[in-house]
Amino acid sequence: MGIDFRTVPMELVINILNIVVLYLLVRLLVYKPVKNFMQNRQDRIQNDLESAASNRKTSEDALHGLQDELDANRKKAALEAQEVTKSAALEAEKIISAARAEADKIITSARCEAEEEKKEMVRKSQDEIVSIACSMAEKLLGREVKPQDNDAIIQSFLKDGKVL
Repeated sequence: MGIDFRTVPMELVINILNIVVLYLLVRLLVYKPVKNFMQNRQDRIQNDLESAASNRKTSEDALHGLQDELDANRKKAALEAQEVTKSAALEAEKIISAARAEADKIITSARCEAEEEKKEMVRKSQDEIVSIACSMAEKLLGREVKPQDNDAIIQSFLKDGKVL
């Protein structure tokens, strides 16, 4: 095979021209669309990152707001629990005071009843003593002694403990 140097430079020029044309075609048909695609993709990713950062900031602000609200609600619940406890203690104190007053009233009533019963028993005892004394006087004197006869003497003795 023989190489013809006269045709070589022409083939070389044609090959170089083919390479340049191929380069221009590839650049127009493939490189620019790929470059535009990559730039659009990079812009989308950048926008997504900025949006994510913005959403994160918004979420953190909302979280802090909700935590503050939760803390406020916990404090409010604690205060309400204290109020309920105080109210229950006051109500319990009122109930205890009312029960003590009722107990004092019952005790006073019972003491009054006991005093009345005591007086009634003393009166009945005095009447019985008078009746027994009259019976003894009748037996000693041999005649009937009426309680009206000796009523003044007996009443004086029961009151003072002395005979007139």
